[in-house]
Amino acid sequence: MLWYVTPTCCVICIHMKNVLIVFGGRSVEHDISILTALHAYKHTPEGWCVRLVYLTRDNVFVTGRRLADLDFYINGVRGAREVHFSHGAMFRRGKKICDVDAVLNCCHGGVGEGGELAAFFRVHDIPTTGPNMVSAANLMCKTTTRRVLTAANGFPQPQFHSFSVADYEKSPDSVVSAIESVLPYPVIVKPNALGSSIGISTATNRDELVRAVDLAATLDGRIIAEELIADPIEINCAAYRDGTGVHLSKCMVIEKDAVYDFEQKYLAGGTATHKKGGAPTEAPEMSAIFDEIRRQLRDAYELFDVSGVVRADFLVKMGDDGPTVYLNEVNTVPGFLSYHLWLAAGVSYTSLIERVVTQAITESRATKTTSFTSGVLAKNRSLVD
Repeated sequence: MLWYVTPTCCVICIHMKNVLIVFGGRSVEHDISILTALHAYKHTPEGWCVRLVYLTRDNVFVTGRRLADLDFYINGVRGAREVHFSHGAMFRRGKKICDVDAVLNCCHGGVGEGGELAAFFRVHDIPTTGPNMVSAANLMCKTTTRRVLTAANGFPQPQFHSFSVADYEKSPDSVVSAIESVLPYPVIVKPNALGSSIGISTATNRDELVRAVDLAATLDGRIIAEELIADPIEINCAAYRDGTGVHLSKCMVIEKDAVYDFEQKYLAGGTATHKKGGAPTEAPEMSAIFDEIRRQLRDAYELFDVSGVVRADFLVKMGDDGPTVYLNEVNTVPGFLSYHLWLAAGVSYTSLIERVVTQAITESRATKTTSFTSGVLAKNRSLVD
């Protein structure tokens, strides 16, 4: 049982019964999603009935006891049972398995991070952690994020040029020339809607730029080329919201030698998979920068109307006139839910899961008008008779 105090000081009793951890999906970040889900599964609160629901690479929901075993995914998915959802419950072959109180969304990229999963479960009256469809889609799209995070809104941004793969295939030279007219070398090229630094390349000349665009074009239908911030300090910070407001984690400086790519994050003992035992160092000389990072993250969280845990990646450029802080990206389903940043802030992983699930349930219970009685059908019968 959970007790939750709303902003109007009303106390809501939430009887927690069944929580689903949904993960996987058709995404290049599929495998990282599996790790996040299985890790979260070990840290759910006592007393919860928690089921793993795997979204296969073909976007089919399955469940089964073997889903908790990593070898199930390494050796091939067999023996799981397909399930579907309706009216706040999970079913198999038309028979109800359980009512569902909430879904903990652990799907990185694809439908999980782009908003489709949130929309799907909303249709079936199941609360889901993380942003709604609109917020998720806006933040998943790097181009939209850049266009919203303007200096006028309080967010310095690097120069960028966004274009479709279709336009590039029609006229590669004109697209490359358009990039060069806006951005001096070196530039950084990214798939528009992927995470985990997959498909990101830097280019110092036209030949490298073409190769970078060709790579990104195999992964996404839109590409964004950006001004490369030289020798930045990269800093991560996370946020979540509950009835008392937006909460911010400690900041962590990322130690790296070049562009922080997939291998550095996940295959070389990087921060995404390394369990943190201590707090990220917040040196006194960095305090003003950390304050600005937290200010930008709080404002962006509100600007995009986000819910659930997000991790924001910042780039800090040191100049003669002082530091410039760029909000580079907001990840709406961060790897391992950025639990290490919360541990440093004194929030346990279990408590973090409890808080975001509770918030998802509370928000779903907000009273909204969903019907409107009118005489439009009777008055317009002649249009269809």
